Formats: sequence, structure tokens, C-alpha cells
Amino acid sequence: MNFSRYYEILGVNPNSPLKQIKLAYKDLVKVWHPDRFLNDPRLQLKAQEKLKEINIAYKELISYLERKRIAEEEEEIRKEELLRSQARQKEREERKKAEEFKRSLFRNLVTSAKQDLEQKRLGDALEKMNSAMAINSEDSHLFNLRGTIFSNMGRYNEAIIDFSRAIELDSKEGRFYFNRGIIFGKLKNKQNQLEDFRKAARMGNEDAQLWLSSRFKKW
Repeated sequence: MNFSRYYEILGVNPNSPLKQIKLAYKDLVKVWHPDRFLNDPRLQLKAQEKLKEINIAYKELISYLERKRIAEEEEEIRKEELLRSQARQKEREERKKAEEFKRSLFRNLVTSAKQDLEQKRLGDALEKMNSAMAINSEDSHLFNLRGTIFSNMGRYNEAIIDFSRAIELDSKEGRFYFNRGIIFGKLKNKQNQLEDFRKAARMGNEDAQLWLSSRFKKW
């Protein structure tokens, strides 16, 4: 289709806004309406041909501009969706990197805290455990490890709190009961100590079984 010809017929240019094209069309319809030439058949016929040409030009241009508008809107939507998709992908990648960093930091903190505990650097071990538990506060073994650190520091009440929390998170781990039982013993709470050792022994904890066997024929 010769759209440049259509623009020429309507007396507008390709950069003309839609509103201007519609106004130009209305003006041309008024000028070339056949009813204006009722007394001149020759001019009336020419007006009919001219009006037909104007109508075709207008119809084709409006249709073209509408398709163009839709295509541009669809392209804009596609670009926006692409940008959103890229942003989501970038966010996922950044989140993945952050999670990997946290996991790596977490592992390093726990490993270093264990080493500090073995070397009796209890203050350093506790500080690192607190940092690790700020990353993951739902790991029963972390509470057990920090409870052990508190126990070595002589902070028995805090040790019992952590061992108890470890048991809440994993009630089937005999080691946790045994460790808490040790602290109850240090606090002269023999009844709770015995109850914890018996629970640990029933779960297969060999230290608890050995302790009970050395004191009782039946436990």
C-alpha cells in the first residue's frame, strides 16, 4: 500500500497526529461532498470519485495507524516483560549468591567455634556461635554446641536453657539429654539428672548407659 499517497490525499504528513488526520478528513468530506454539486452533474461525479478516494485513504490510514499502535503497545509490553524477567533473574542470582555466602559463613563460624572450644578459647567460641545462630536459629545441634560452651564457662543455667531448646527441636537425640543431665548433676539436681540419663540411655546413648550401669543394677 502506498501510504505516502494516502497522506498526500488527506493533505497531512506521516508525523501528523491522529487528531489532525481526522480533522483533515472531515474538512475534505465537507469540501467534496456530492450534495454540494447537485446542479452540476460533471462536478458531482468528480466529487463522488474524489470522496471515494478520500474515504479509501482515510480508512487505510486509520487501519494502518491502529495496527501500528497495537504493535507498538505489544512491543512495549514485551520489552517491559523482558526487563521484569531480567530483573527477577538478577534478583534470584543475587539471592542465591547471598544464600551461598551465608551458608559458607555459617559453616566457617561453626567449624571455628568448635576449634575454639577444643582450645578452651571459650569467649571466642561463644561469640562465633552467637553469630552462627543469628543465621540459623532452628538447628538443634547448634543449641547443643552452645550449651556445651556455656557448660565449660560455668554458666550452667544458660547451658540448661540451650540443651532444653535442643531437645525441643529434636527430642530423639540422646546426646542432648545426657548433656543436660550432666549440668543437672553439677547443680546438685539429682532427680532431673537421673531422668535425663535414663532417657538418654533408652535412646542408645552409651555414656548414659555406662553411667547408670555403674550405679544401678536396673535402670
